[in-house]
Amino acid sequence: MHRFIVYQYGKVGSTSLMNALNTMPDTQAFQSHFLGKDAFTATLTRLQDPLVPDYFFEHSAGQLIENLRIYRHYASRGMGDNKLTVITVAREPFDWFRSCIAQDIAQHLTTFRATLDKKNVAYSNDAEALKLGLQLLFQRILQAIEHFGSVDALCAGKRYTLHKELNIPEPVEFKNFMFFLNIFLRPHTWFASHLKKEMDCDVRDMTPLSPAASCNRFDWGNIYLLRYESLNEGFSLLLDDLGYKHRSTLPHSNDSRDKLLSSELDAIFSQPEALLVKALCHSQDTRFLGYR
Repeated sequence: MHRFIVYQYGKVGSTSLMNALNTMPDTQAFQSHFLGKDAFTATLTRLQDPLVPDYFFEHSAGQLIENLRIYRHYASRGMGDNKLTVITVAREPFDWFRSCIAQDIAQHLTTFRATLDKKNVAYSNDAEALKLGLQLLFQRILQAIEHFGSVDALCAGKRYTLHKELNIPEPVEFKNFMFFLNIFLRPHTWFASHLKKEMDCDVRDMTPLSPAASCNRFDWGNIYLLRYESLNEGFSLLLDDLGYKHRSTLPHSNDSRDKLLSSELDAIFSQPEALLVKALCHSQDTRFLGYR
């Protein structure tokens, strides 16, 4: 059996990769956003917070159990006759953030409405609440980046002191902002805090197979880095590199532009406040990966 772990930060085509691999003979594929003791402990701690919305509690609780099962496959790498391959994926970070907002738009609307109500900002419908809520979020993200000087410095800095600089004294409102800020920063922190930390794989040490795919080879198997923007090409190169003659195409699934208010969201992400954030949305890792 050849097992594949699609280990990535979400909204990068991982479901398509997993489904395609699972159609191939003698393969078993899983996807995971977090693995390892520290990540499991952090998730368990977050799940104990009564302020975590039920939607995210149920989602994260299910992920924790599933990821524990997946980690057992990784922990047993090199044992027995089973093969293991890990696949990770990078995506342009600001477009990724838009996709993340779209993914859980109904729950995010609840948070935006609560914030706007706290500030006595009027809105007439969901589309307006989304627009005003995101405009406020973009303003605060800009302030946070400007306070630290760059996204790199923001990632490394003590972000939880920002309630003073951003004038958000109310704890729940600040916690909601930090939830969004940490999502925004995920493409800039994930490779160091997850892939390198848990699998000892630095994206800078990977050997390019083409602009669409890179690889790092270990005694137990390979780790591949694909680019979301050329995922079909990268997936084909991966299969070639592993010697697979069976070709499986990537199915189209879970498109964020099929979600609620997707056209309104695209319009908001093209407005001046959003474009100012986009211009600053780069870091050491994303620049290295070619996103600027």
